Amino acid sequence: MVPRGARCETAANAAGNKKAFFNLLVFITRKPDLHSPKPTTMNKKILTIILSLALIAGFFLPLTNGSSASAFDFIKAPKPGLSGIGPIVMAYMWIVFPVCGLILLIGALNNNTWVPARALWAIIPILAVIYMLVRPIMDGADAMTMIKGFGIGYWITVGASVLLAVWHPKK
Repeated sequence: MVPRGARCETAANAAGNKKAFFNLLVFITRKPDLHSPKPTTMNKKILTIILSLALIAGFFLPLTNGSSASAFDFIKAPKPGLSGIGPIVMAYMWIVFPVCGLILLIGALNNNTWVPARALWAIIPILAVIYMLVRPIMDGADAMTMIKGFGIGYWITVGASVLLAVWHPKK
């Protein structure tokens, strides 16, 4: 008697399974074709679209581990009792990310045409990240406490900013 849920394999099924397994092994162990007519690398347009969408998405995701407040919520929140230009600059520095992401996305969808240049819109977010990391440390904040408190929105924004600033494919 066959246990419930067990499969009975016929000779044809067993032979077919062996052939499929052999084909899988051949596919896995084959050497890559270095002279392939179609390159498998990601081109500039696709890379820019993905990273610009990541910049825009990071703006709406939680900035800290302990709360669900995003950069959008941070900008909208009232700032009573804060004086000087510093808190205002830190709050509105977050707008740089979706604006640059939107301009990069439009440029990538417009046949890679950016005004003034892709490099400028790719460098601005990383400069904003550097400013937003260095400024609180200069004011006396603990760097490790800051880094441990970052949420998914901040890490996506930092990752997309670094990749946009560093990786410039030729095509």
